[in-house]
Amino acid sequence: MIFAKSGDVDFIQRVKNSKLSGFVHSTFNRTFNIFCRENGELYTISCSQMVNRPYTIVIEEDRFEKLNLEANDLVYSNNHILYIADKMAISIERFEYWKSILPKYPFNLKILKININKMKSYIDIHGKSGGIKKALSQSLIEKEMSNLLEKRTNLLFSELLKNRMSNALQHAVSLIGLGPGLTPFQILYINCIGTNLNC
Repeated sequence: MIFAKSGDVDFIQRVKNSKLSGFVHSTFNRTFNIFCRENGELYTISCSQMVNRPYTIVIEEDRFEKLNLEANDLVYSNNHILYIADKMAISIERFEYWKSILPKYPFNLKILKININKMKSYIDIHGKSGGIKKALSQSLIEKEMSNLLEKRTNLLFSELLKNRMSNALQHAVSLIGLGPGLTPFQILYINCIGTNLNC
């Protein structure tokens, strides 16, 4: 039996109420994802070295390789225990509730603009703002994909600089799904743009 250290309130409640059945969606060294059939959400189990996040339970385990978890392993909850096939049982009897609390969004947009300018200055001084990595050898399709990524990214930046938020949002959305895949940081970046544009 493995014990949960901490967990997202909603995820814990779902396990407690035995309202989670599904399968292992994907596995990594320190996390694995569960697809829940009841609501179509992805939930994450993280090892003890990871931090709390939404839809996540952190457990008292260092790594997951030795457990031989595989995609499509059966997952279900019963009597305050989350079962992953016959490979793991996670007890949620003693744990710490975790709830994501977002700070209040500033009503004064001047504060937001000042903070953005401070961050731009910090990036200019201490690093670079990133960009799109180019592949060394590209097929015709990959070249066209790179061109589209660069063009749409430049359109997004241009609209952001002109403070045309509805146009910027359309360009941000046009980047989703384009290219070989997004890194977690890129996904966070696009989510932040969407959040800021919709406020």
